[in-house]
Amino acid sequence: MRAPTRLYILPTGDGLLFAGALLVMLLGAINYDSGLGYLFTFLLAGLALVTILHTHRNLTGLHLRTSDTTPVFAGEPAIFRLCLDNRTDYPRQDICARIHADSAPVHSSSTEPISLATGLQNIELPLTTQGRGWLRLKQPRLSSTFPLGLFRVWTRPPAMLACLVYPQPDGALPLPFPGNGAGNERGLESGGDEDFSGFRQHQPGDSPRQIHWKAAAREQGMPVKLFSGSQPQDLELRWEDIPLKDTERRLGQLCRWILEAEAQGYRYNLRLPDSCTETGSGAEHQHACLKMLALYPGKGGE
Repeated sequence: MRAPTRLYILPTGDGLLFAGALLVMLLGAINYDSGLGYLFTFLLAGLALVTILHTHRNLTGLHLRTSDTTPVFAGEPAIFRLCLDNRTDYPRQDICARIHADSAPVHSSSTEPISLATGLQNIELPLTTQGRGWLRLKQPRLSSTFPLGLFRVWTRPPAMLACLVYPQPDGALPLPFPGNGAGNERGLESGGDEDFSGFRQHQPGDSPRQIHWKAAAREQGMPVKLFSGSQPQDLELRWEDIPLKDTERRLGQLCRWILEAEAQGYRYNLRLPDSCTETGSGAEHQHACLKMLALYPGKGGE
């Protein structure tokens, strides 16, 4: 839970125009010695002073909560979630939240003005990602021009926001199985296949011998035969198995391999020039491998 520490307030463009109009009215009242002109001039000036108090109070004591951001692949929008907490008895009006990436090229995202009564208000702010690695944000900005738009108050709560960006899956190389280094036909055929156990949908890299071609000829999709005797092999996804020179393309191919191996139920490990993982599977293992790719030294990584 974080509360704003400092509030800043300045006149808006409309506020400056309003001040200019008051000055003209005051000069006119002086020139013509008009009591009615003085009355309206000082009445509107008093209204502006009261507006400053209401504008400032609109953000005073408003708390901000942040939550972890789900990792995404490069090119996908990262969704940053903020939660405004109004612990007072009066509602807050026309509040805007804005986030700003702490990197170049500059990216930002903001909400439309929102209002909230006592309690919590969740906000989701998308931000486009480009490269892999950590996408770190500057402190979010909360602002408001309530009630008349003459003054803008803003604050930057001390919240740290970041999102891990995986490499974008890329490449068309098949999964490297033990002993053949390309394709998964050998891996699928290496297990026992005497006990037929059903079908599943076709996935890239499946052996043509496992496809139920009769069903495919009847335009029933491309189901793949499953056998209870088959046992997935442990795969080793290695940097040197990719005949590409570009680092980012190699990382993209490894990323695709990880997703395919996980989708097909294989146990696997990842081996990079400077590090490697244990053999495993599941969401946590997949995240550990993808994080290693995201933070690989070079463009975008740390």
